[in-house]
Amino acid sequence: MKATIHRVDKMDTKNAWELLCKQVDPERDSEELAALKDVGIKIAEKCDGHPLAIKVIAGLLRSRGNNKAEWEMVLNNDSWSMPPILPEVPQALYMSYLDLPSELKECFLHCSLYPEECPIQRFDLVRHWIAEGIVNAGDNKLLEESAEEYYIELISRNLLQPDPDNVEQCWITHDLLRSLARFLIEDENILIYGQQKLSTSLSKPRHLTLCNMENSLEDPISLKQQMSIRSVMFFKSPNVRAIDILVESAPCLRVLDLSKTSIEALPKSIGNLVHLRYLNLDGTEVRDIPSSIGFLMNLQTLSLQGCQRLQRLPWSIKALLELRCLRLEGASLSYVPKGVGELKHLNYLSGLIIGHDNNGPEGCDLDDLKALSELRHLHIESLDRATSGAIALANKPFLKDLYLSEQAPVTEEQQQKEEQESQENKDEKGKEEDEGQKVSNGQCSGEKLAEASEKIWNELTPPKSLEKLVIKNYKGVRFPSWIKGPKLGTSFPSLALLDLENCMSCTKLPSLGLLNQLQFLQISNADSIVTISSEFLGTTVDSPGTSFPKLQVLKLRNMKKLEEWSLTVEETQILLPRLKSLHIQSCPKLKALPEGLKHVALSELHVEGAYSLTEIRNLPKLSDELHLKDNKALQRISNLPMLRSLIIDDCSKLKHVAGLDALQHLRLVFPPSTETFYFEELIIFWSIAFPRWLEQLIQKCKGLRRFELQCSLSLLRSCLDGGKNWHIVQQIPEVRIISCDGNRYIRYNKNRRIYETNAQSEE
Repeated sequence: MKATIHRVDKMDTKNAWELLCKQVDPERDSEELAALKDVGIKIAEKCDGHPLAIKVIAGLLRSRGNNKAEWEMVLNNDSWSMPPILPEVPQALYMSYLDLPSELKECFLHCSLYPEECPIQRFDLVRHWIAEGIVNAGDNKLLEESAEEYYIELISRNLLQPDPDNVEQCWITHDLLRSLARFLIEDENILIYGQQKLSTSLSKPRHLTLCNMENSLEDPISLKQQMSIRSVMFFKSPNVRAIDILVESAPCLRVLDLSKTSIEALPKSIGNLVHLRYLNLDGTEVRDIPSSIGFLMNLQTLSLQGCQRLQRLPWSIKALLELRCLRLEGASLSYVPKGVGELKHLNYLSGLIIGHDNNGPEGCDLDDLKALSELRHLHIESLDRATSGAIALANKPFLKDLYLSEQAPVTEEQQQKEEQESQENKDEKGKEEDEGQKVSNGQCSGEKLAEASEKIWNELTPPKSLEKLVIKNYKGVRFPSWIKGPKLGTSFPSLALLDLENCMSCTKLPSLGLLNQLQFLQISNADSIVTISSEFLGTTVDSPGTSFPKLQVLKLRNMKKLEEWSLTVEETQILLPRLKSLHIQSCPKLKALPEGLKHVALSELHVEGAYSLTEIRNLPKLSDELHLKDNKALQRISNLPMLRSLIIDDCSKLKHVAGLDALQHLRLVFPPSTETFYFEELIIFWSIAFPRWLEQLIQKCKGLRRFELQCSLSLLRSCLDGGKNWHIVQQIPEVRIISCDGNRYIRYNKNRRIYETNAQSEE
């Protein structure tokens, strides 16, 4: 393959200092850092040009602040002269570990229990730490809040690296750090891959990590070793079905993570694990939880997310008086035992199903939540089965995340099936009469459902402490009174995220622009909203001000009847000053984007499935990316002078694109279905030539650096060297063209003189 090995040089002093500055202070306060330059350069030199060492030591310096005396203490630390603990690990890494407080040392070492190919889930990690007894409770803080601070501190010190694609998970920053951590914890930890035979001299290991295990789980370690184990975690082991022997021989277990295995039942002996504090069964095949679970007097976390075969919980669950976290969403429960409301230490409760089925056992009602004053996160399902909600959210001064959902509405398909079944036993003679009665009953039933829904929801009064609110499957015609009105901003002064999903009967949106701290807003499946008026902004002539002062992301999805959207404001009012990302998806009747968007400094605009939208124009502040997909009526794109990236996917009527002076990246996707379109311009396009708008755009955009095209094979071949469109391709520094089936391609890089293709043959 002609592989080439590039030997990477160490960083010189100048670049090492620049990297250190960037890591210590991303805002680059040049005056403060300039005063520290002499000491900082000496510290950087101690790292011997190793970028990882510089990054980690910068995390240590960040924890000390920009204090020269503190930096000098780091420079003169005796650890620099110590012999390396591992030959390949720079001393700066070990020094950074030594600088950690004792509890953070243990937290960091615990991260090395995860296999390197498996991301570390933030939610689980902090609760592992708590179960292991590592976390110290701060003044007036929950253990979970202190653990979150530990997590953030390890990230700040560059020992953990957040996953760029998922903020809820992380990795150990580098393999060298993992090697260091595993070396330091090797006397306590056993890591087994597959069916490997273990040879270890550890007499009393504390942690057992099992990865890629098979169905027949033989004793991975000796019985004597199992006796001292305090944590067992399975990874990438979907075939494991039974762990009875392991559970029965590990009486000191504190952490048992069986998530994503195929465990179908817990042994009754689970009740003997009196020290168990963390039990995770997420995504397993478990069908039943034994009543002996009630003996787990120290259990703090019970997670049953995605247990789709689990239909009931034992009544003994109310005996878990130390339970702090109960996760039930995604399980197939029809009710939750009433005693859950007695677990006063719960601070995280998700997937709570209200009420019970007809003739079923008595389940939790909203009133049962009144004693749970420690709640930070509350996720309620089947709210429409509640009998009263007046005091459900009272005495919740710390509640931050609230998720409220009724049962999902019956789909047309389900309704037709039910109607068909109900008619099978009826006489032909009475069918017409029954149908008329059914329509009448349906209307009456719908009105009663809406009234009942509004009554329960209006009785709920979420506390001012809320930071995240999700409202789902609300059946009322008017939004609850507590999320409307001119005092909305003072009712929820800390609300940063709001998600309104499946509020299908509501005809008017509240004045959400009054929410002063709102950063993320999503509205989806609001089928009855035809117009979004200026009332949505919350500002009037009588009350001028800033609308949505901190909103950064706005998403409008699956709004089938939305036709008009207005963002008209007075001159004295400021509109969406921080909005960066706007997503409009599946709004087929939306005729135009609001005029007010021209004043908004958007970074990203994504429009998909807007079948009535004919033009996108006059967005002078749109900068980073415009992504257009499946907009069947779109004909014109114009006056986007700051736009750098344009992606067009299946917009078959597009005929005019101009005013994109700053464009650097252009990507076009034309699926095969448009090949049969009747427009003359497209017939030309799909035979041998680019459409006129595309050819003109490429010629006018002098800053265009990259062009990507997915198209028919005939057009692709017209772009080959010597083909009809080769003169256009030659003008662009970098070109990637691929056929619709992905089998043929052209790769061209002008500066590097690269030209590759497999489309020469005519087969």
